[in-house]
Amino acid sequence: MYNRKSMGLIAIVSTMLLGSLVLPGKTSAETEGWISLPYIDANIPFAVIPEPEGGRTIDYALDKAIQDAESWSAFWNEIHPGEPVPVIDFETKMVVATALGGGNRSSMIEVTRVEKSRLGSSPLTKVRIRETRPGLNCVVPLIYAPPPHVLIVTEKDDDVSFRRTNVVRNCP
Repeated sequence: MYNRKSMGLIAIVSTMLLGSLVLPGKTSAETEGWISLPYIDANIPFAVIPEPEGGRTIDYALDKAIQDAESWSAFWNEIHPGEPVPVIDFETKMVVATALGGGNRSSMIEVTRVEKSRLGSSPLTKVRIRETRPGLNCVVPLIYAPPPHVLIVTEKDDDVSFRRTNVVRNCP
């Protein structure tokens, strides 16, 4: 049913998906120093913080993980002056914010996925962002600039990376 070559491929794919390979007769001492392959542990749930009435855009592009109440309060007051700062439990959660900046009118930005992965013993939170822009043949008003996309991530991590995917939507 499976030949030696396909079993090897199954072992490699399993290792990539599961992060480790159980080898009969091998102890952890015998496999110490082996290179661990990266794998996705799990998607991390997140909740988008609703944009209050009268929110502002910011003039600079931004991908930011906020880990403490003081930084969160300063950022919130920059984008929503005079609005009450939402309370976040920074012991277990963090805030992630992304923005296009003031020069990117008629575009949209959103976080599509937050995932936890590992490379060896180091966990890493990856934030996937989709940036959508109108195509060249689109007629769009230049009065709209998107506000920052701000969300609460249910797991806190010191090591956060951001990856943007650009999508161009052409008009008929």
